[in-house]
Amino acid sequence: MSPRTVELAPEHARGVSVFPAATAMVWPGAGASTAVAVPGVRLAPGDVLVRVELSTVCPIDVRMAQGGESAAPPLVLGHEAVGVIEAFGEGGARSSAGKKLSLGQRVVWAREVPCRHCAQCRRGDPGACVAAVRYGHERMRRGFELSGVFASHIHLRAGTAIVPVPRDAPAAVLAPANCTGALAIAALEATAETGPIAGAILVVDGADLLALTALAMAKDAGATVIARSTDAEARVRALNWGADAAAVPGAHPDSPLSLEWAIRGLARRSADHRVLALDEHGHALPRHLELAAGYLADSWHRHPFGAVVAEPLPLAQVDRAVALAATPDAPLRVAVTP
Repeated sequence: MSPRTVELAPEHARGVSVFPAATAMVWPGAGASTAVAVPGVRLAPGDVLVRVELSTVCPIDVRMAQGGESAAPPLVLGHEAVGVIEAFGEGGARSSAGKKLSLGQRVVWAREVPCRHCAQCRRGDPGACVAAVRYGHERMRRGFELSGVFASHIHLRAGTAIVPVPRDAPAAVLAPANCTGALAIAALEATAETGPIAGAILVVDGADLLALTALAMAKDAGATVIARSTDAEARVRALNWGADAAAVPGAHPDSPLSLEWAIRGLARRSADHRVLALDEHGHALPRHLELAAGYLADSWHRHPFGAVVAEPLPLAQVDRAVALAATPDAPLRVAVTP
């Protein structure tokens, strides 16, 4: 792909032309996605144009493509990604921590941006915003064509939590930070409200990327972790990620595969055991994204985050990527690169 340059159009310093044109893979709701050229965007004050370095296919994207999630096609799917800032709206933009962002900075961002005007936002609960813009879920419309990450660029709206990330951390590790990473942090934070994580026995259900991320974070925080799944391969995967024991839901308490058996074997470490509740549809706050990005950038060499992401497919093959992610033996994440 030829190098891209971005320049500001003269009027009000808000029009941005992209040469060659940005590419968005537009999903029509059924059938194949279509490549649409987007030669320019209009950036309002606080908006940011980011060149997508790499995106990953979330299970939510798969369910949307299969009709199992609400959607308003045509739209650009995808919300998990890492990228580089290429342009700002008037006045520039700041990170979630309040620091001025720079052109060329590598970043991750929240998967939705609250409206700041509804009753929930006004009472200080932006996670419950009823009018949030959700990247990868918005109907494609004039002025907001680059609304998902299955594209060469994404148009981040003012108010989006944006977090700088280091250059040396693998893109495949950072891309899911706004989804599995932030949600795992949120789950651990909620669990910590019932007691300290360090020294506790935590039960993590499943061994998808969200569960494994939470498992790794919990272990690094000093917890003993039991992975629970009906899938034998998933239990093995969790043990390879550092789980202290694995159990089968519903197994008889006297069975070596039961949760009770595992807890008895680990009780010498802690009498306190809690289930870590994970919800891929949950809401993560900016601080959760900040903590997740920092954790992934620091811990990728300790845990095999990158190993569970397949070699990236080109953007033009995004439909193939989504179809691959839907197969029973798919890697935990399929990657797409422009």
